[in-house]
Amino acid sequence: MKTLAELMRQRAEIQASIQAIADKESGLPEGESLSAEEVAEFDKLEASFKDITGQIERQEKAQAMQASVATPVAHPGQAAANLNGRDESEPGIGLAQAVVCLSAAQGNHMYAAQIAETQFGRTDLFAAMDVATPNSAGVLVREQTSNEMIELLKPLTVVRRMGARTIPMPNGNLTVPRKTGRGQAGYGPEGADIGKTQSTYGQTKFSAKKLTALTPISNDLIRQASHSALELVRDDLTEAVSLEEDLNFLRSDGSSDAPTGLRHQAHADNIVPDTSGTAAPNLAQVDAYLNSLILKHRLADIPMRDCGWILSPSVYTYLEGLRDGNGNKVYPELANMRLKTFKVEFTNQLPEDLGVGGNESEIYFVDFSQVLIPDTMSISLAISTEASYKDGADMVSAFSRDQTVVRVIAEHDLGLRHDKAVAVGTGVRWGIN
Repeated sequence: MKTLAELMRQRAEIQASIQAIADKESGLPEGESLSAEEVAEFDKLEASFKDITGQIERQEKAQAMQASVATPVAHPGQAAANLNGRDESEPGIGLAQAVVCLSAAQGNHMYAAQIAETQFGRTDLFAAMDVATPNSAGVLVREQTSNEMIELLKPLTVVRRMGARTIPMPNGNLTVPRKTGRGQAGYGPEGADIGKTQSTYGQTKFSAKKLTALTPISNDLIRQASHSALELVRDDLTEAVSLEEDLNFLRSDGSSDAPTGLRHQAHADNIVPDTSGTAAPNLAQVDAYLNSLILKHRLADIPMRDCGWILSPSVYTYLEGLRDGNGNKVYPELANMRLKTFKVEFTNQLPEDLGVGGNESEIYFVDFSQVLIPDTMSISLAISTEASYKDGADMVSAFSRDQTVVRVIAEHDLGLRHDKAVAVGTGVRWGIN
């Protein structure tokens, strides 16, 4: 009798063959069709697919029944909530444990919950409704475990690290007021109507955007389940999510159901091209340009409670190395990650290949007290040992590499409380060859 994993692998192979025939048919010229042999082969594959699907469903039901009557047995010499004498309450370890349990259970949610209790003494890893009734998005981990991952993303994601505020969006939709203009005031004679003095406001509507990250993890790590292995699993998951977040939070245009990034939410008046047109402008040009971005905020009455810069690595390095005519550093405060008294960060997610010549970058000056990240505070996990994924330009099989591909789904959005809380310098070539 074939195992559940073998059946799932066989079904995936059949599905690939079916898809190949369908692709061939869709590429045929007008008026042509598949041969009788190809149609017969398609029907044969379809019947096999349905038969194997039935076998998979029966095995999954059997595993679920087994999990429901099994009695947890503690591992010899292992405390229920403490593995190898290490503190399993460390942020993010619960998420890694959930991945290990789902992998060991071959994706069976109820069996994974049983393994979590037996292996780690954890009855709190998975949301009960999804363990009983999993959906196509995968199994939903508990809110506490999801919150741990969100906290772990703060030091890894530059927009979060710089002070953007995370707010709950439990239903996937949220509307908040947004300031769009300053109030008006004036003098007048006695008895005249008093003009309106309040600021003008609009509304920002947020909706959950689904971030999907695929992370291949060595099955050797998963089989170990040691604390060090759990740390590696956790770090792989958070790194994959943080890199994708940064890229979209900074420069996404909002297409493909992604959140609109800061670059494309910035007011048109706050897009400031660098007119020096050189990779090595003089000190006066550099200083005046940086001041122009700060001035955009001051002229727009931005609160400026938590302002900061985001630079590309080359631009940051160029500013760090600038020296005046006496050999003194122009911006010595960069050693403490400050620029013109404001905090500064650099990230590789800010490209340096923009512009016609492919040698330009951007500079962001942002009041992060006005940047909001509405978050559903939920994380869904799904695993596969048969999935394929891109490794550079190559498509590789997780099965052939003895890996488990973990799919992480998080839902959030990004927006501004004030439409001029972002100033973007464009066409910046400083230090870029």
